[in-house]
Amino acid sequence: MNGGVLLNRIVKAFCAAVMALALLLPCAGMVVADSGYPLSPNSSAIQDALDYLAGEQLPSGNIQSDSASQWACMAIGAAGEDPNSWSNGGASLVDYIKANPGISGNITTALARMVLAAVAADEDPSSFGSYSDGFVTTAGDYLSALLDRYDAGEGQFDEGTGDYTLLNDDVWAVRALVAAGVSRTSIEVAGAVDFIRANQDGDGGWSWNIPGQPFYATSADDTGSAIVALVMAGVPAYSQEVQDGLAFLKSTQGSSGGFSSWGEQNVSSSSWGIDGIAIAGQDPTGGSWQMNGESPVDFILAQQQSDGSIPYYDGAGFPMPVENTSYAIIALTGQYYRPAPESVGGIAEKSGGFTLILPWLIVIVSVSTLVVLAERRGIRLQ
Repeated sequence: MNGGVLLNRIVKAFCAAVMALALLLPCAGMVVADSGYPLSPNSSAIQDALDYLAGEQLPSGNIQSDSASQWACMAIGAAGEDPNSWSNGGASLVDYIKANPGISGNITTALARMVLAAVAADEDPSSFGSYSDGFVTTAGDYLSALLDRYDAGEGQFDEGTGDYTLLNDDVWAVRALVAAGVSRTSIEVAGAVDFIRANQDGDGGWSWNIPGQPFYATSADDTGSAIVALVMAGVPAYSQEVQDGLAFLKSTQGSSGGFSSWGEQNVSSSSWGIDGIAIAGQDPTGGSWQMNGESPVDFILAQQQSDGSIPYYDGAGFPMPVENTSYAIIALTGQYYRPAPESVGGIAEKSGGFTLILPWLIVIVSVSTLVVLAERRGIRLQ
């Protein structure tokens, strides 16, 4: 083979490696956009939403309810503020959450919320207050309590009653554990990820429970959240599961740009859908995520009220304004339940490190190998 032909092959191989790099980069869970997404915490929409939450806080420290306070804590952290400093003439929001964890119903998801709230407050979820209930939690150790919910024999988390038909408890457990720094290769995270992957519907979406159960239905909410869990746990954004999940999300997008669940475009579905899109490395305001020129970000902003709240949708009979405002702040700032300026990842493990370096290593090794081959054949690359 003459030198010119070999050199031409080297150049082609290099170009192919660069193209492969472009395909691999989304696995880092990064959004590189000049569209204005994510919104700055200083934007009027985010500041008005925070003002609304502040106006709902009571002297006891809580914002509407135990679970709503936990969501508000995550949103405040996502906007770059310290939830410990939020008070209204009495206890702080974080002090209230520590004393009132509200662990009931689906125990696993309740514990996951507490772990996420602790992380958002930049505190240790294994020592988040001193609450003990003698049943689930001891001395504020919500992290150990959550890990204890994993049933290795079943390969999934137990929501608290021995019911293994739920899926959302596994999704939120993965998100909380990775955010808290638990290794992605731990038996709990890896096992739950396998369970989530195994229960993806044929339409590409996920439900809050497993297929074949009563009221089973795939939704934008659960699909967006499942995508976040998978990518946080190390599943590449280019994987078939994630790409099928994104395709399902697109199928639920309504004429105003928002995502629909149960037949109605709404802020909850749109917020969790945005989370899934953004962690997969896509721009939720980009052309592929627009309907009639409107994106899911546009839809959420259009629902914001004059008091700064963002209800389920404008005119909703059951608006859940605190929860939906919190979901929206997290989605619009692109923080995925991590305090700003950090995005997806945990205290011990961030998504940036090796995942970002790996594609470049592939290029370097590929080109180096070809150069060595050329050298052996007596071709000097000038």
